[in-house]
Amino acid sequence: MVAVKTRSDRRYSDERAMFKGVARQNNTPCWLCGKPIDYAASPQTPNAFELDHAQPLSTHPELAYEPSNFRASHSLCNRRRGNTHIPTAVRPTTWVKAVW
Repeated sequence: MVAVKTRSDRRYSDERAMFKGVARQNNTPCWLCGKPIDYAASPQTPNAFELDHAQPLSTHPELAYEPSNFRASHSLCNRRRGNTHIPTAVRPTTWVKAVW
C-alpha cells in the first residue's frame, strides 16, 4: 500500500494546478452533473472547481498523482459523492486531455 499525503503535498498541488488550468481553458463541465463549473469561484463554494479522483484515494492511493484518474467537478458534487466508486449516474462530458 502506498502512503499518500495529498492535501499538503507540493507535487499534488502542482498537478492540481496544471489540471485546473487545462480544465478552465477547455471550459470542462462537472463530470458528475454535467453542468458548468465556475472556475473563478472561491474554493469550497458549491459551484467552485474541485479536483475529483474517479477512483477514490481511500481505496486507490496509488492513483493520487495519476492524471487519468483526475476529473473536474463542483465542490458540492464531489462532497456529495464522497469516497464511493464511479457513480452509475455519471453523465458523459468533455474530458480534459492530459498535457503533462
